[in-house]
This record gives sequence, C-alpha cells and structure tokens, in this order.
Amino acid sequence: MAMTNQASPAATGNFFRLDELKNLLISHEQWLMEKILDYAKQQGYTRYSSPLINAWQLSISGLSQAVIQAIDLLGDRLPEFSPDDTYTENPIARFGIIEAGRHRKRGIRLEMFLGLLKYYRQTYQDLIRKKIKDHETRYRCDLFIVRCFDLFELALCAEWNKVPEDRIIDELQKTNRDLTNDKNRYLTLFKSLSDPVFLVDAQGMIQNINPAGTDLIKAGKIPGHGDPGRFKGTVLETLLPWLSPVFSPPASPGLRPEPLEIKIRIDNRPKVFRVIRSGMLDLSGKFEGSVVVVTDITEQTRAQEALKLNEERLALALEATSDAIWDWNINRKKSFFSPRYYTMLGYDPGEFPPTREAWQSLVHPDDLERVESLIDRSHDLGKSFQVDFRLKTKTGQWKWILSRGKLVARDGFGRPVRMVGTHMDLTDRRLMEKALSKSEALFRGLFDNMGCGIALLDKTGIVRNANAFFTQMLGFQDSDSLIGQNYLKLLAPEFMGDARAVLQEFSGGEIKSNRADRLMQGKDKMKIWTDQGLSPIYNRKNEIDTIALVCTDISDRVRTRETLQEVSDRLTLATAAGGIGVWEWDVKKNKMVWDSRMMDIYKIKGRDFSGSFQDWKRRIHPEDTQETIQALDRAAREGGRFNGEFRIIRPNKTVRNIRGAALPQFNDNGLVIRMIGVNWDITDLKQMEEEIRILALTDPLTGANNRRSFMEQAETELARCKRYNHPLSTLMIDIDHFKDINDTFGHHMGDLALKLLTEICLTVLRENDLFGRVGGEEFSAVLVETKEKKGFQVAERLRKKLSRAVVSEDGQSFQFTVSIGIAELNEEDTKIEDALKKSDRALYRAKHLGRNRVVAASQLDPENKNIHS
Repeated sequence: MAMTNQASPAATGNFFRLDELKNLLISHEQWLMEKILDYAKQQGYTRYSSPLINAWQLSISGLSQAVIQAIDLLGDRLPEFSPDDTYTENPIARFGIIEAGRHRKRGIRLEMFLGLLKYYRQTYQDLIRKKIKDHETRYRCDLFIVRCFDLFELALCAEWNKVPEDRIIDELQKTNRDLTNDKNRYLTLFKSLSDPVFLVDAQGMIQNINPAGTDLIKAGKIPGHGDPGRFKGTVLETLLPWLSPVFSPPASPGLRPEPLEIKIRIDNRPKVFRVIRSGMLDLSGKFEGSVVVVTDITEQTRAQEALKLNEERLALALEATSDAIWDWNINRKKSFFSPRYYTMLGYDPGEFPPTREAWQSLVHPDDLERVESLIDRSHDLGKSFQVDFRLKTKTGQWKWILSRGKLVARDGFGRPVRMVGTHMDLTDRRLMEKALSKSEALFRGLFDNMGCGIALLDKTGIVRNANAFFTQMLGFQDSDSLIGQNYLKLLAPEFMGDARAVLQEFSGGEIKSNRADRLMQGKDKMKIWTDQGLSPIYNRKNEIDTIALVCTDISDRVRTRETLQEVSDRLTLATAAGGIGVWEWDVKKNKMVWDSRMMDIYKIKGRDFSGSFQDWKRRIHPEDTQETIQALDRAAREGGRFNGEFRIIRPNKTVRNIRGAALPQFNDNGLVIRMIGVNWDITDLKQMEEEIRILALTDPLTGANNRRSFMEQAETELARCKRYNHPLSTLMIDIDHFKDINDTFGHHMGDLALKLLTEICLTVLRENDLFGRVGGEEFSAVLVETKEKKGFQVAERLRKKLSRAVVSEDGQSFQFTVSIGIAELNEEDTKIEDALKKSDRALYRAKHLGRNRVVAASQLDPENKNIHS
C-alpha cells in the first residue's frame, strides 16, 4: 500500500494537537467499553455476543491501539486514500483484517459486522465530543477518527471478499466442532470440581449439580441421592434449608459473589461452610439464574480457633515468666524478642530491632566469639545449647545472662532454619548467691465466576485458558499473560518434579485425578500456597485432550498452621522455662484440667486429682480459700482477669506460696464458658525476700536494729509523742575502753562483748522501747512514755547490770563498763537527731567525768536543778 505523505493544508499547523486524542484513548478505555456495550444492547447485537463488559475489552483495546499507532506513524497528518492503495497491507488497518477473519469464522455476516463497526465509530466520536473542549481540536480529532475507521472498513471488506465460499464453509464447520469440544470440556470441569456446585434458575430450582453437590445432599440424608437428575427442578432450599440465607435478598441481575459463612451440624458433627452465590446472565443481559458454590472450611476454622487459644496461652505464660523468649528464623534473618527480652536490659519493648546484629552489639567483646562459636556448632549438631555471657544494659552496665536454645527446624536440604530459646537474668542470682548462698482468598459463566482459580492445560502442561480468579491469584492483569506458559514453571522448584510425574501418569492412564498442596510462583516471584486438583478431560475418541487445574488459595491456612506451630513451640518453652503449670476450668461443668507441671507443683499424681473444682479448692490453705475463690468467681462472672497469691497445703502437709493468673474464654453470646490460667510456686522467692528484708533492717553481728532501721522507727515514735504530747527520752550507750578490750583480748572477744551488751539491754528495756546499734561500740535507745528522771533510773539499772556481766570463752574472761547519756524530748526538738545530740553530749560528759556512769543532759545546764542527786 502507498500511504500518502502529503498533508492537507487544513491539517497542518500547531493547533492540530493529536497527543490529546492519544492520551484520551489511553485513560478512557473503561468509558469506551461501557458506551459500546450500551449501543450493542440497544441495537440487539448482544444476542450474538456476550453481555458482560469485560468481553468488549479486547475489541476496544485493539481499536485504540490501532488509532494510537496511526498517530505515532502519521504525526499531525490525516490518513489519506489513493487509487493504488493495497489496504490489506496497511499496518494501521491490520486490526480490522484480524477482526474480519475472527468474525467470519464464527458465521457473522459482513453486513452485521459493518453495522456494529458503525457504532464503534460513534462511540469514539462521542468520547471526543464529550471530553475535548477546544472546538478546532475537537474537529480535527473527530476527523482523524473518521478517517481511521474508513481505513478499517476498507481493509476488512477487501480481506472478507477475497475468501472463497468453500473455505468459509470449512471455517464454520471447524468452529462448530470447537464449540462442541468446549462444551464437553466445561461439563467435565464442572463434574470434577471438588467443592459442591449447584446451578439454579431465577426461582432457585436446581438445573444442574455436580457429584460433590450430590454427596453434600447425601450427607443431609435426602432420599434419592444417588441420581443427580433426581433433583432437577427441585428448589435447592427445600433440600438444604440451611442455605436459605444465601438466597436473601432475592436474585437480581446485579448479583455479585458475596461469601457467606454458615455453621451447621451434619451427622451430629459441627461443620463450617463458605458459600458464594454468583449471578448468571443470558446473551441479552437478562438474569437467568445463579451459581452456588459451597466450600467446607471446618478444618481451617478449627485451626484459627486453636491458634487464637494458644496465642492467649502464650501471652499469659510470657506475662508470668521472668525469663525472656527469643525465636530466630535463620533463613529470613529475622527474630522475635519477647517484651521481657527488652525490659530485662532496661529498654522499652521494640526499642531496638530483633536482629542478630543488634544482639551482637550488646554482647560483651570478651564473650562474643565464644558464644557465636557455640551457637554455630549447635547448628551443625542439632543439639541444645546453654551458655552464660554478659549483655550491656541501656545504662551501660553489664548483666550476666544464661541463654538456653535449641534448633527446632531444618529445610528440605537439612539446613538449619529456626532456633528458639530463652534468656535468664543471672545478675540478681549471682548477687544473692554471694549474700545468701542461693540462687516464652451458564458453563462459561461458571468458569469465569468460580471463587477458585481454574486453568486448562494441554497434555504437556501448557496453559491454554485461565479464569480471572486464577489470573489475579498469580498477580497477572489478564489471562493473555498466562496463556502459553508452562504450568510446571508456575510452581516453586521443589514442587516441579511431583507435578511432572502426575502429568506423565495422566498420559499413561495410570491415575484419574490428583489433589495436593503445592507452592506456586506468580508474577514477580510472588509465592502462593494452593490446594490443587488436576483432572484429565477426554475428547470424543476417549483420548486426553485437556487437563483441568483447579486451585484454591490456602496461603492463610498454611500461615495459620505455621504460626500455630510457632506459638505452640513458644508456649511449651515458656512454661518449661518458668516452671509454670497450666490449667483450664470449664465453668458450666465445674471441671478442671491440669497439665503435668500443675501436678508437680501440688505434688500429686493424676489418679489423685478428680478434676473437680472442689478438689482444687480443698488444697488451698483455709486462711486463703475464701478470698481466692471469691476473686476467681468474680473474674468468671464479670469476664475479667484473675491475679492473686495464695498458699496451698501439699499431701505431706508442707505449705507452699503460689501465684496464679487466669483469662476468661467467651461463647458467641459473650458469656464466660471457661477460664485458662497458670500457677507457679513462689515459696523460695518469698523466703529470699524475707531474708533480704531482715538483712536490710538489722545489724548482722548483734541482731539489733541497724542505724537506718533505728532512726526510721525513732522518727515515727517522735511524731507520735509530739502529736499526743507524751514524754520521750533517748539514751546513748558506749562501752568504756573498747579499743583496749580488742587490743587485749582480740576482736572476737570484743564482738562477744557487743552481743552480750545487746542481749542485756533487750532484757532490761521494755518491748515497746527501741534499741539499735548506731556505731562501732555505740548503741542508742528510745524510751517511750518516759521522762528524763525515770529514764535516768532505767539507765542506771542498765549500767549496773552491765558492769556485773562477764564475757568469757576458751579460758579468757573479762568485765566491762559503759557510759550512758540521757536526754528528754522537749518542744524545740523537731527531729530525733535533736534529742540524740543532747544525749550524745551527756555521754561525752560521762566519759570526761571518769566513765562508768550515767549523765543527764539537764545536768549540763547550770540553771536546771540537779534532779538526780
């Protein structure tokens, strides 16, 4: 063809901006599809083609691309026509030539096709007139479209008329055979679907049913289930009444697939189904019925419930244990750190990333090589490891950590992929060991509207067709992107061998179908776990012509299963590490279930525990029973948490301190049906706390109050006396010549003197008086409700008794004397220090006067009378 290059004068100039037309076609493809479909419906063309909008995308896309190609080739020039043009060789008219061949083979008359093409032309002109505002630009673009469509019509007429009539007849016969084969394929596909599928008319009467649907009705014990034809013309709801919600609201032309989850009991067993109802339209666009697909999701639902339950248990266990939990995915180079992992080091949860690099930066340089070497060796050997090392806290201090871990998963090549473990803070334990010596997604309509992915393969596995669900599932925009690809190459490498063997077995007639879970690779290497069904489709010669591939996306189910396993591993590890017992209480049945650690905490065997709530209740200490049971009942009644401490009595009559925590489980009505909880023994912790408290308050040598404890108690007594205007006196006591005693008899004998002094003072002083060691050989006392005169008498009695005491051991003995200063609280004394300073001055006066005597602070004031003379 000769394409005229000379532009008409009216088509030249900068005002002819065809780029605007090009951009308009690209951005308004959907508008064009809707408009041509509207024209086709008005004029009755949809009686010979699909009424679905997506079926018109190919023609609109092809026409638009041809116009855009004309713009790119011609620039600002219009398509022209000369006497010597060979239109069938024009690249711009190629689309018209291809369409002529396609429609001729389908038996479409030339007149009909040209008539429809006129409305395509009108559609594009409507777009230009609606969207382009500039008059001159609109005129030129409209003229360009008219010329392009003239070119299309000339080309397709030339192509159409050059084909002889016998060839047209052959093409129509071939088309008829292909349509018959397509129908057989879709019938075979329909029957091979593993999910129950029902085709119903607009009144809900069954028109067709696949074998899986028949089996579902059989499960409902409907008579005549062996013959699918038995049910044709029967209203589906009368056979399966539980499907009634699917048919509300009533059927309509705009019906779209909306999944509905239904819970029922079949053979007295609970079942959960996901039901999708999709509308079917005839060629005129009229609603003619529905496709109802029923999928059994009972197993998936149970797995999700189990996952939720274990997650709650894990959260409770992590809250209870003082150990940190870590979970390292070696392949993904990702980790999980529990909140305790962070708080143990003084960080907020999530303050640093859970990576190996972050961990390495916290390990003490002297420990890093040793610890990493041990972890790497455990990868190879697959054994548990235990190692202690130092980690840096947020404040820069070092904490000793005991890490226990184990390799729990390998990949198909035996390589390590996952480790889990715990971190225990050893810092406090080491400190306590020094101080106390102790220690975690009609038949063509079915194909396109199924809620699962369907592809048709040839015998070698090449994709020949695919529905929209399958295409979208793999991340492609249209099925053309998939057609021609090898099914095996859409699988992850490790699944290719198995699928190839299945295809070979089909060819050999060894198997009739195959179903398996396989990992697929979509666009951009996207991974999708699928439940795949492969079934051969036979032609009239009983030869395998096509293989049907039906895929359901089960990625969520696989992830749920994997997450459930991870949560279970963490839960087991967390309870084991913390010595935590787990229990469940069925509130309605009043029954309890204990794990083995609960049995160990209570020191009973399984046969000794009836499982009743009362059996547990009687093991609680009588003094704690009422408060504990009331708190637990309140949590069960109000749906709240239970947290508390209580004592239990073991069979051997020993008493142990227990800390308990529990969470409620609710039914669909929001009522508590069970409590899930934990117990752990805190007896040793309680004992250590008490020992630490005593050490913090008493003098380790004499057992008397230390200075801090004495001063705190004395301030309390001072405040009380001043509030009620009661008297109070203070004593300062010091052993005379104590240095000489140590030098002469040794420090051990001096310590015995201090202990003896304490013993005698505690016998002389009243129980409500205060006594403490405030210095080396200095002691102090607070005499409550005592004036100075009476206090002087007490001090003198104490001095005399001490002077008669004898310190003796291993043949050595000696006596000692003390000097005592006494002072009475007066209005000017605002702190206990004030009164002690006065008695301290009196003490030093006693020393100056020769020791072994009692001196009152009032004696130091010459204006006071000598009340003790």
